[in-house]
Amino acid sequence: MSSAPDDTISITELSCPETPKFTKPWHEDVFSKLRSYIIVELVRAIYPTFESAIKHDPRTIEALFETMRETELVMFENSNDEV
Repeated sequence: MSSAPDDTISITELSCPETPKFTKPWHEDVFSKLRSYIIVELVRAIYPTFESAIKHDPRTIEALFETMRETELVMFENSNDEV
């Protein structure tokens, strides 16, 4: 994960969802912006103050986002519909 020019981590970059290995017809109706929002909310549920921790402990925050991207991907791929 590369850092932003001012040496801070981009939340937008960290929360970018992974591409599913397989797709279902309803997947095309779910925008990546929504999936990204879900990833940020999963991180926030575990670490409510992650924004302030990014500067002090970037590797931990990057690892947390990586885990939540993987979790979101599993949920997205295993869901039967978008509801």
